[in-house]
Amino acid sequence: TMSRRRPHATGKLKTGKVMKQYDAVIIGFGKAAALAMMNFDARIETMRACRKFLLEACKAEIPDIRINSPEDETACPSVLNISFLGTRGEVLLHTLEQDGIYVSTGSACASNHASAKGSHVLNAMGLSPKEIEGAIRFSFSEFNTIEEMEYTVEKVKAAVQRFRRLGSFR
Repeated sequence: TMSRRRPHATGKLKTGKVMKQYDAVIIGFGKAAALAMMNFDARIETMRACRKFLLEACKAEIPDIRINSPEDETACPSVLNISFLGTRGEVLLHTLEQDGIYVSTGSACASNHASAKGSHVLNAMGLSPKEIEGAIRFSFSEFNTIEEMEYTVEKVKAAVQRFRRLGSFR
């Protein structure tokens, strides 16, 4: 038979009642939720500004790209997916890593399930195999800056130009 475990006492509240582990978890979760909501709009706006800057700069500076994410206000502020035609996303990923820029070639939820066909989402959107192979995903946080986006565009542009010249695409 299974017995139910009782929570251990973890301390006394000001009321004199004994606090159980579960109480501490609930209180901790409430505190975490409150912290997450602090300056929420400002943090989202920071991500949105960085995403917009990177998107516009890539469109202006790098020819032959396909934007795979929404470009309007409905877009998720923390993610941008772009296909750099004539390159391979995996090669770009490793090159950018050397410059301290960390990107992905697939969704976070698919990181352990690599597919020979590439992203099932990009497939469902009707992208060609070459568009899928050249796709990379940029992720943003409240800690990113416009200066980092300027650096990122510079490094992505240089890498894309180099690989297109070299013919890194099979």
